[in-house]
Amino acid sequence: MKNFHLACLGLTFAASLSCAQVPLPPPNPDVKIDEGVIDVYQGGVRCAVESFTIVRTGNGDIEIHGEATLALPDRAGGSEKWTFYPMVRYGGRGLKLYELRAKYPTGPGTTDVRFDGAQCTWSFQGPNNQQVGPTPVPLPLDGILIDKRIMSHFAYFGLIPGDKTRLSLDPDTARVAEVRISDPVPARIETPLGNFLCERVLVTTGAFGANIWLNPEGFLLRVEIPHFGLVAVRRGCYGFPGIRGRGVEAEEPALREIRVQNGRAQLAGSLYTPDGAGPFNTVLIISDSGAQDRNGNQPGTTLSWNHHRDWARAFRRAGVAVISPDDAGVGLSVPGRDEETISDSVLHGRALLAWARKEAALQGGKVGVLGHGEGSLVALQLLKNGDADFAVLIGAHGRMMGSIYLSQEEAEMRRQGVPEAVIKDKLVEDAEIQRLWLDTKIQLWAPPAVPEQFVHMGAPRAWFRDLMSFDVIKIAAEVKGPVFIIHGEADAQIPVTDGEALAKALTDAKKDVTFRKYPGLDHLLMKTINGEIGDSADPDRKVDPDAADEMAKWVKGR
Repeated sequence: MKNFHLACLGLTFAASLSCAQVPLPPPNPDVKIDEGVIDVYQGGVRCAVESFTIVRTGNGDIEIHGEATLALPDRAGGSEKWTFYPMVRYGGRGLKLYELRAKYPTGPGTTDVRFDGAQCTWSFQGPNNQQVGPTPVPLPLDGILIDKRIMSHFAYFGLIPGDKTRLSLDPDTARVAEVRISDPVPARIETPLGNFLCERVLVTTGAFGANIWLNPEGFLLRVEIPHFGLVAVRRGCYGFPGIRGRGVEAEEPALREIRVQNGRAQLAGSLYTPDGAGPFNTVLIISDSGAQDRNGNQPGTTLSWNHHRDWARAFRRAGVAVISPDDAGVGLSVPGRDEETISDSVLHGRALLAWARKEAALQGGKVGVLGHGEGSLVALQLLKNGDADFAVLIGAHGRMMGSIYLSQEEAEMRRQGVPEAVIKDKLVEDAEIQRLWLDTKIQLWAPPAVPEQFVHMGAPRAWFRDLMSFDVIKIAAEVKGPVFIIHGEADAQIPVTDGEALAKALTDAKKDVTFRKYPGLDHLLMKTINGEIGDSADPDRKVDPDAADEMAKWVKGR
């Protein structure tokens, strides 16, 4: 037995000498898999240029290196130059490392994210010696990172397929939030050399949505972030930077431009008239919060919802005339004063309805309103006043707006991964601001009546007081005509429980009310994609035809 052990020892020693004489195989070389330049536009003006390189390292990791130069507005009305040098590394499961060196106008700065497989840490050093971290962040092994300033980072979604839901770190805030990724859909990009097919995915996190165009190999071609008005285009004839998808109204059949004067305000819009001689029932579209044009689009963004236009077309097909105006201060409509309120919207609606009753082509039919979201307050008030004969309400409110604002803010902070303690403090603070705005005893918005930290927030006071004077439940008890309420069950802005509460109030008041819920539809009555507010960034969504046709059929039968 002893001789056997000695023999084994000798063989082991000989083998070790043999191995020592054979060199280890060289590591696999890094392979460059993509590189390019991205031009970033805002409002049709180039505001940034990025160069990037994507490498697959010898151990299989993917690294994205880049340089991004941004021209950002300064306080003097000019611009200042910011330069970022990002590097992000992904392993087989998720983020491993992120480094961002930056040249700010006031000096250098760095952001550093490291993941050792067990713990992810974030740290930041600013240009004036500000230093935060390293701070632990709850990013899982398969977590990712989205820096919304760096367009080339969106290349990740084409290079590393994975789950449709991931947790992502925002390097600006060190918050971790859920990111949802849609299935790819066929898409077309228009170029000076012709059109070609590719794929598009929608990436959302809460209210943020980004559209990403990829070639068949998964390489990044184009990014659009509509809420920021940003379009990023890869150099090499990969599409125009301008706004896509907005229809040309001049081509719409049976469309007529109208102008209605209401005091100092001039209201402009489109009149859709059905085929035939009439008389027709007529509906006036009243928009949701935020300035919108007659088609339902917001100026200054690349959002192309066109939901007003889609609703109007459905009504016209059913034999109903439609007035779809530009909001005051948008398009061709001129406001009556600088800060318009809900009460001003009621007066504008009254003027447009009075015009419709006198218009020869519309005489003999009933005249009603379609209120969307916040516009449901205006629509119900017009029905209560007797200005309208009926009302259609989409995504209607069922409680006071102050409560809705706080609920929306809470939901969005949770989607962004804000800590619970911070959410609680912010909601208490905002509730106090609302209370101060409504306090009629405060004559001068200044200390001691107003705490120092709220002094800069006095501008919305008159607007908010006016808004809170409209109690939707009380108004509902006094309406003078039938009401049709339609609500998407997947509405992430105004939950369907609001529509249910309003329908109950009308029923309790013995009013003529019809209530419809549509599964899978959102606040615009469009089918959801990722189930978030950010779905509104998708450029190809349309109003659900069944929902639109049911509304039109109800109005036709009045």
